[in-house]
Amino acid sequence: MIKAVIFDFDGTIIDSETPDYQSWREVYLSYGFDLELKQWARDIGRGPGDIPFSPLADLQQRLGGSLDVEDLRIRRRERFRELMAEQTLRPGVSDWLEDVRSRNLPLAVASSANAEWVHGSLARLGLTHYFASVLSSADVAKAKPDPELYLKTLKILGISPAEAIAIEDSPNGILAATRAGIFCLATPNSLTMHLDLGPADLVAGSLAEIRLDTILSHLNSAR
Repeated sequence: MIKAVIFDFDGTIIDSETPDYQSWREVYLSYGFDLELKQWARDIGRGPGDIPFSPLADLQQRLGGSLDVEDLRIRRRERFRELMAEQTLRPGVSDWLEDVRSRNLPLAVASSANAEWVHGSLARLGLTHYFASVLSSADVAKAKPDPELYLKTLKILGISPAEAIAIEDSPNGILAATRAGIFCLATPNSLTMHLDLGPADLVAGSLAEIRLDTILSHLNSAR
């Protein structure tokens, strides 16, 4: 019996991953280089302290060190904010939050992002009140694809892996959920739809394309 739904944040509730990649790609293009998705994608969903690829370091190496790092950071951050200003909740998210709450099931967030970003974004979006638990990379020793975020969330909610549904958008997030033994629904965004989501238990274009009742029926028939 499902007793909780656990959401990833970036790319799942709101698509912040595409603006992040696009803003960095535009920086690369301004210097005459391209930032390939395959180079960027392996780090999507990981924690801020566990990202082996540094676009700043990469650009500095390509340019032989002739890079105004602070100016680049400011320009990139401003462009990211511009792109984020165009983003709204991903399709179906609001309906799912209301549906889960109407069933008196707890909702949680398990995100590899930093705490300030996750909590601040949820507050700006007016979503904080929906969630019984919100965990970020600051709450664990290892972020995704390690399962610790999900295992700690399960402990807080007092449920077993078989009693939860995880909603993710990226390979690293999917691995974290499935390694914790949780049924994982993948709803990729315009960026992560090009990645390998094979480990997910179910894939939908967005939450607007699938209802919670469908998931529950699927799980009941499988068990």
